[in-house]
Amino acid sequence: MNIEGYIELWDNQAVRLLDIRQSGMEPGREYREQRLSSHTFILVQGRGQLWLDETPHALDGWYVLHGSKGAVVRMKADTGIELYSIMYMLVETEGEVQEPLNEQLPGITLQCEYGLKPHYPLPLLELASRLYEKWGNIAFLERIQVTAIFYQWLYELLQQMHHQQQEISLFGPDRTRLAVRYMQDHYGTPLTVAHVAAVTHCSPRLLTRLFKSKLQTSPGQVLARIRLNRAYELLHTEATLQEIGERVGYANAYAFSRFFKKHEGVSPDYYRRQISDCEREGIQDRITLQPRTIQMAHETLIEQTRGRTSPMAGIGHKRRNIQTVMGEITIPDKPERVVIDWSLGEVLALGLTPVGAPHTLLDSNRLLGQYIGSEVQDIGNHNQVSIEKVLELEPDLIITWDKTAFASFARIAPTVVFQSDHFRSAGEGIAAMGHILNRTQEAAKWIIEYETRAAYVRNAILRQCPERRTFTVIDPNWSQEIRVIGNAATRGGRAAYEVLGLQPPWKVWQELFEQGHESIWIDQQDIAQYTEDYLLVLRSKQSGREGHMPDMTELHRAAGCGIIELQWENYFLSDPLSALLQAEEMTKLIAQADQG
Repeated sequence: MNIEGYIELWDNQAVRLLDIRQSGMEPGREYREQRLSSHTFILVQGRGQLWLDETPHALDGWYVLHGSKGAVVRMKADTGIELYSIMYMLVETEGEVQEPLNEQLPGITLQCEYGLKPHYPLPLLELASRLYEKWGNIAFLERIQVTAIFYQWLYELLQQMHHQQQEISLFGPDRTRLAVRYMQDHYGTPLTVAHVAAVTHCSPRLLTRLFKSKLQTSPGQVLARIRLNRAYELLHTEATLQEIGERVGYANAYAFSRFFKKHEGVSPDYYRRQISDCEREGIQDRITLQPRTIQMAHETLIEQTRGRTSPMAGIGHKRRNIQTVMGEITIPDKPERVVIDWSLGEVLALGLTPVGAPHTLLDSNRLLGQYIGSEVQDIGNHNQVSIEKVLELEPDLIITWDKTAFASFARIAPTVVFQSDHFRSAGEGIAAMGHILNRTQEAAKWIIEYETRAAYVRNAILRQCPERRTFTVIDPNWSQEIRVIGNAATRGGRAAYEVLGLQPPWKVWQELFEQGHESIWIDQQDIAQYTEDYLLVLRSKQSGREGHMPDMTELHRAAGCGIIELQWENYFLSDPLSALLQAEEMTKLIAQADQG
């Protein structure tokens, strides 16, 4: 890889950060194939195996991986694994048309895939940790700092790539050079010779011999000189001795003063007084320090060319503040371009079609098809939304279930975290969504319609089943075990038990309803313990492709009761609109089963 050319491409490219995530894996777990929704840097620590588009990368300690949008990642953990994911998109800046860089530097692209075992992972870890910590603050000033930290992280990565290529191509694995550079980068930490030796993969004794041979000094003397040079610079500032000591690797001012006097023969206070005397006499100019982050933060101004992606775009339009679980949020008075990642039914019930929604919701809520137009754009999986696609849709409001995604979405448009399972009734949830969308009249009207239709199907069930038969809802797809469903927010449970008021068998009541569980897993051979009169079985064509299609004959024999089949693709979600439509369909199917 041409590192010089790769660095040159970055020098001419602006980026927009999309998401920062921290996650982990337990030993022995395998990370299933996942397609990257955007360009991604992954900083990972642990032991195991990682595949990027079927190219294997061995994990043994710290490792950096870069994958392009669309690449497939798979991972297997031998030990516990910690990883940070930094997702971004390349930004096209307006202005003077220049020759494309990929023509100036043929064969080099930023959309390449590679892995690197960094010699110095700690700076990358510290910056990634700060980046993740700061990502949750969406204030404009903090966003500048986040971008600055990212450029620091990128600088550290590119610098290490550059140095490692030079060390390999020019000098081989020179432990002396590695040790000196490590001390230059980490003099502010409490380093020991043993620690530096471990970083360079040799013993303290061997490292000392190498320093004596090549530099005619010891590692300790080199570290002392590095710290002293930095201390001299800081003594020209107004920093206290405590602050200076901490900056050069000492716990307090006393330890720093002892170190300084040991090597220079005078105390740092005495040295500073001499500086002041010289400055008063005009002998020496004062030194001023400039943090390198200021220069990097300047890069964030590039984002101003993309005003359409600002959460406050269209500030001239009327806006209002609402209280949410994330605090007070300023949103458009009447949102029109709404993106959702979960609460599809609540939005559709109020007469608004979102501009973007996950395909997993659209494909598994087909009863909602009559409410959905072709203008709804796919934004990925509800558990892995494409931030880049959401940005492309230019929403004026985003509604998410995921608190951890709030910071990423809020950088695109005003974002509301809507947790539907926190509401005590369907009416309460719809009213809350009506407040968010400023469609309170539509919400009130729909709640009346919901209660009317729900009462109708509930009475129909009572007429059909006057002796109060019992119903068990199960999902036997996706696993060799069977999932028994309670009054859950998915898989038809809410439609059966809340809307229709169906009665569960006693064992289901004990193990799910009394314990507050939405579902439990059981062996197929135990199904008869959880059934009495009827079994409502969710069946999915997709599970057949994965080899988990249930044997209905065997299931019927084991259950020993009447079986009513439900299409899984109609029953995944149980928002108020979906649950109502599901309840109406269940009522018809139960009537047909009784007649049969």
